[in-house]
Amino acid sequence: MNPVDGNQCIVGGLECYKTTDGGATWTKIAVWVGGPGQQYIHADQHDVQWWDGGTKLMFACDGGIFYSADGGTTIRDRNKGLRIKQFYSVAIHPTETNNIIAGAQDNGMHRLNHPGLDSSIEFYGGDGMFCAIDQNEPQYQFGSAFNNNIRRSLNGGNTWGNVAFAGGRFVSPWDYDNAANKIYLCNGSGNFIRWDDPQTGTASTSIAITDFGGMQVSAVHVSPFTANRVYFGTSNGTTSRLVIADNANTATPTTSIITPPGASGFLNCIVTGSSDQHLMACFSNFGVTNVFVTADGGITWTACDGNLPDMPVRWGLFHPDTDTKAYIATATGVWETDLLNGASTVWSANASFPNVSTDMIKYRASDRLIAAATHGRGIWTTNIPGACATASVLSVSGLSTICNGGSANLVVTVTGGQSPFTVVYNDGTSNFTVNNYLSGANIPVSPTVNTTYSLVSVTDANLCAGSGNSGTPLITVNPVPTVNAVANQSYCNNASVPSVVFTSPVPGATFSWTRTAEAIGLGTTSGSGNVPAFTGTNAGAAPLTATFTVTASYTNNGVTCTGAPTQFTITIAAPITATATPSSQSVCTGTAITTIVMSGSEPTAVYNWTRDNTVSVTGIAASGSGNISGTMTNSTGAPITVTFTITPVANGCPGTPITATVVVSPIPVITISPTSANICPNTIVPISVTGGSPPTAQSLVTASGTISLSIPDNLPAGLTSNLTVPALPPGAVINSVDVKLNVTHTWDADLIINLKAPNGEVLNLVNGRGGSGDNFTNTVISSASAVSLGTSSAPFTGTFAADANALNPATGYTPTTTSFPALFGTGNGTWTLALRDNASADFGTLVDWSITINFTAAPPPPVWTPVTGLYSDAGATIPYAQEHRH
Repeated sequence: MNPVDGNQCIVGGLECYKTTDGGATWTKIAVWVGGPGQQYIHADQHDVQWWDGGTKLMFACDGGIFYSADGGTTIRDRNKGLRIKQFYSVAIHPTETNNIIAGAQDNGMHRLNHPGLDSSIEFYGGDGMFCAIDQNEPQYQFGSAFNNNIRRSLNGGNTWGNVAFAGGRFVSPWDYDNAANKIYLCNGSGNFIRWDDPQTGTASTSIAITDFGGMQVSAVHVSPFTANRVYFGTSNGTTSRLVIADNANTATPTTSIITPPGASGFLNCIVTGSSDQHLMACFSNFGVTNVFVTADGGITWTACDGNLPDMPVRWGLFHPDTDTKAYIATATGVWETDLLNGASTVWSANASFPNVSTDMIKYRASDRLIAAATHGRGIWTTNIPGACATASVLSVSGLSTICNGGSANLVVTVTGGQSPFTVVYNDGTSNFTVNNYLSGANIPVSPTVNTTYSLVSVTDANLCAGSGNSGTPLITVNPVPTVNAVANQSYCNNASVPSVVFTSPVPGATFSWTRTAEAIGLGTTSGSGNVPAFTGTNAGAAPLTATFTVTASYTNNGVTCTGAPTQFTITIAAPITATATPSSQSVCTGTAITTIVMSGSEPTAVYNWTRDNTVSVTGIAASGSGNISGTMTNSTGAPITVTFTITPVANGCPGTPITATVVVSPIPVITISPTSANICPNTIVPISVTGGSPPTAQSLVTASGTISLSIPDNLPAGLTSNLTVPALPPGAVINSVDVKLNVTHTWDADLIINLKAPNGEVLNLVNGRGGSGDNFTNTVISSASAVSLGTSSAPFTGTFAADANALNPATGYTPTTTSFPALFGTGNGTWTLALRDNASADFGTLVDWSITINFTAAPPPPVWTPVTGLYSDAGATIPYAQEHRH
């Protein structure tokens, strides 16, 4: 309130408001986040003061001090030179001398890149908390806000993005693995989050750890010595645990509890010294032991508070030259000791450091710089004087076997000296230098031939040369084998396919192969070694092509090297089917046959044929190609059946032979007895006729040819196909009927197949036979067979009796008889095949079908022809009337 005008008052929270009429109206005079023209004052106001009669204003907030000389009309910050930022964290660039980032309470992340006392640059706002700079690839930098809101820069801090993870504390601890490039973060109770690709992505894994005791992570430290080892502190404020997690990069880390006995309070920090054996744990409560150290990896601990006042310790740091000296960040600044000696430890506050709460201290080995983040006095730095180590034991190892094109790791072990190191090694030809090396870290190498490496030199961070260089590891390089090129191959259906033999220029290479699942006759879809010989088969209507993938491998010293896979194909031509029309006929000797016309599944096919009975029946050649025509002469006195065997050939592949028959009957010889007679009037002389042709057994085949009709899936109407049988000879007696089927269908048990005759009778041929088997291939259902379909299995190649029963037939084709002969009322007319798929999910095609009617033809009756002279007229109707006398 203005001390000279009670009507003027300013209130502040996130924003600032002013009244000049005793609170009747208020005007916003400053905002935390606003656009152009808005006065800016940082959020969270703590104090507002009026000076000089109310004309001057002072604002104290989380952003420092803001000042107005005109009652709030113009407001500007006055923070330069105050150095009162409250930093939670600090991270040091590994090589750039004046490059530090730090997270400040309610003031975001800052960069300090000037020498000495100077201002910082805020590169994003909010609460700035834990941060890190990759010590091997410093272009990757990370900061954080409250909870697990992580900020990331991929270009050395020029631009920043946000990646948010679940859980975490308000000031959420995490640490960055400089070797494996992973971040380990606090999560919910009993868990931690592993960010697996912080340089490139957002992939993370939340991992529950039983040894956390259900508490939330309070401290994280990635070991610089043991790959994928992370130290976690957990705490609920009064109780804490210290847990080692090995294989922390996996889904199931191996953990153990190494909490110092008697420790209590909030475990705020864990750090390593010269190895994983030397650890320091710091607790940030009053009334507890604050500093514990171990020299055996946590088996035993020593409390080292010594003369330290009762106050929180927030961070620790071993002296870079020895594990017996240390620095700690406390509620009253940085304290140090020259000897960690249990209860006798003597701590002293650094006289040049301010008496202020200090949250974190970090070290850079390249120039022995220490940076401390204070909560109220900015960032402070110093350099630790160093001296060369008196002795170093340096060795290089890495015996291994790799595949050509792969990489192995050299490992340099350094004892003594100041990390990080500069390592020079030799591959027998050239020297190579590795900067900022940490003892025990991997040095990737990629030789292309067997190579022996040696250590040339090691220099520590103080430019002190090491001694005792030793080790000559051999990296053995296995060749990566290739496979000879295999040409694509094509074969006829039912042809022999020879073995496919693989070779490689690498002696001792082995081969494995797989193929796609086409049913080409090779029973297996994978194997080792060569592809065996087999008989290529194709049950479909189109060529089948299987793709083979073959891979060569070579094994040496327990390491298997696998080459790039190569592919080739084997194609099996589709079966070539043929139809001859008519497939059967009868002619008299000396009469031209009806031309037998060829057709089939392959338009380019050539139809080659031969015939039998060439001695007794002449007139058409014994063999030929194409359609068959001509006149045939039977030189015997009985009918002769001539069978033509027709083989389709296309692209060098023969198809399945078919037959067509021609019955050639002789001209009958008739004997009349008596041949002449003298008779008296009114006398009858019997005249008999003998000879002619006896009844003959014949067959009439009516075929659909290739029709490939789709069978509807689970549809009551089903599929029907008609065949019209031409006229049988008058007086023909049907002896039997055969129905031949070619159907492709998965799960044959779904099919119901019925037959309707021209007389209207319906018979069930197939009633759900074959189970899960596929297809009907040249399946004949015959009235002359007694073999049940139940004695065979899909694809039912052969001749069988009708099932004579039906479940859910196609609509309109319910059986009316169980007797095949009931269909024989007449052979002439339309025969209908009805197919019904009786269940869902399986499909099929009616490829073709045919009907064969086997019958006996009656001999023709004799035809009497009048003899000239017996009748007096040309029409043979008026008997000759001349009287004869005797």
